[in-house]
Amino acid sequence: MNTSSGYFKFINFVIFKLIWVAAVVYQYEGLWVCVSLLALHFMLSEDREADFRSTYKAILLGVGIDFTMMEAGVYVFNSPGFPTWLICIWIGFALLLRHGMSWLGKKPVYWQVLLGACGGTLSYLSGAKLGAVEFTLTQMQTIFALATIWGTVVPTFFWLMREKQTNAQMA
Repeated sequence: MNTSSGYFKFINFVIFKLIWVAAVVYQYEGLWVCVSLLALHFMLSEDREADFRSTYKAILLGVGIDFTMMEAGVYVFNSPGFPTWLICIWIGFALLLRHGMSWLGKKPVYWQVLLGACGGTLSYLSGAKLGAVEFTLTQMQTIFALATIWGTVVPTFFWLMREKQTNAQMA
């Protein structure tokens, strides 16, 4: 399947949404669904190597941020340790930016910041409403922190993906 096709991008978008729901609503019980959906993505992808590089970056950047917020006591999960289902969301998100939302990488950085700040914040607030995470800050502090993080994360991901492509083309 042509990974640059609109069809694959749509499939990738749906896969991410299903991963998010399975992870947030069912958490550890939904982990098998998340892993299966990620496997499906990799089976359909024609550029697995670049997808693996994106997931590596997602784990380093995204999980690093969420782990730091958890250790700082800002995020509280209802199980000990860092949730593996959240790692699946980060991998799915990196793949979403690479495929289903690749159009955003071609937009000016301010659009990436704006959409990242709004979308990421709403995603975490929705996750809290569904019981996947609790926040220890006030609502306004939480919104500000999430918007700041996500307004930075989205353009950073696009920069990292672009940086790797540029380096690969130079070699």
